[in-house]
Amino acid sequence: MVNRCLLLTLMIEFAAGFAGAAPQGGIVYVGTYADGGSRGIYRFRFDDATGRLYSDGLAAETGSPSFLASDAGGRFVFAVNENDSLALNSGGVTAFEAEPKSGGLRFINQQPSGGSSPCHLTLDRTGRFLLVANYGGSVSVLPVAKDGRLSPPVVHTGPKGRGPHPRQDRSHPHGVYLDRTNTRLLVPDLGLDRILAYSFDPARGSLKLADSLSAALAPQAGPRHLAWSSDGRHVYSVNELDSTVTTFAWDPKNGRLSRRGSVSTLPDDSQGENYTAEIALHPSGRFLYASNRGDDSIVVLAVDPSTGALTRTAVVPVGGRKPRHFVIAPSGRWMLVAHQTSGTIAVLSLNPETGRPQPAGDLVNIASPVSLLFLPAPASGR
Repeated sequence: MVNRCLLLTLMIEFAAGFAGAAPQGGIVYVGTYADGGSRGIYRFRFDDATGRLYSDGLAAETGSPSFLASDAGGRFVFAVNENDSLALNSGGVTAFEAEPKSGGLRFINQQPSGGSSPCHLTLDRTGRFLLVANYGGSVSVLPVAKDGRLSPPVVHTGPKGRGPHPRQDRSHPHGVYLDRTNTRLLVPDLGLDRILAYSFDPARGSLKLADSLSAALAPQAGPRHLAWSSDGRHVYSVNELDSTVTTFAWDPKNGRLSRRGSVSTLPDDSQGENYTAEIALHPSGRFLYASNRGDDSIVVLAVDPSTGALTRTAVVPVGGRKPRHFVIAPSGRWMLVAHQTSGTIAVLSLNPETGRPQPAGDLVNIASPVSLLFLPAPASGR
């Protein structure tokens, strides 16, 4: 009887302790679209030892937070709000403070994004400026105070023009990516089939288009998101309209991109409509991944360490419809995939030798998931 009581007590203490602290692996925030009945950003706890994802409720109520980013220390979380105001012709950007123990998000403030349909954002390396891609045709810079509060945006419109595809009616910036020096910004523009290059002043937060350094892609490619190689010498563009990934050599001295070649994200026998979405490099630098919406799969691309060239090694179904976004756990052992249309998140284990993902458990239900964010470990002293 004593042993049974002791065992019961230990089980209760373990459960209580687990409820109050994140499993090893930390917190995952999920941004959603409001059209699926969701209310904002949801919080999950991830156990890196088992690959289990545990729902922990609503972290913050906010309108259509379709992309999330955090500062390096995990103190602040920023979201684009893709619910355009007709009066302002603008979406929104919201700042939150993350509570390190519970993972709750405290609202700080919100500003207009400076353009319609904000779709991507990143914080510069100083933590003083938030850069936002507005799909409607502009890039914005919002100053960030020490307490995370956002100031109104300074808006920069890109070049005029259009592409041959019906969706390429004008400039459509789809991402914002700073280089390692924090002085150059690359913007994949789906509407112009170009990666636009800007110089960035991290002291003042100013941008200037460096059009001579912008790089062209194939007509109707539709560049959407970018990934840097682990050595910083190559840039990879996932192209939404023609389902390819294009490799560029990157000269860090002058910021020039040189196109090297493209590889399809689809199996050779693929048929039907498909649009790519996210791209990410494995922490080892050996594998690059991109998601297919339509084929509903993840492509595995092996990276040549000397040339940066890509070889497609596998295209793997992900168990849900329209995998819009995915993230790789910091350990490199797991991939989390958000299925926008089927309303689920899949956890996949990653083979360390081949990079191939495979299902690691049951799907997790959540309405219209479109962005995933691993919260970095809290800064010391918090």
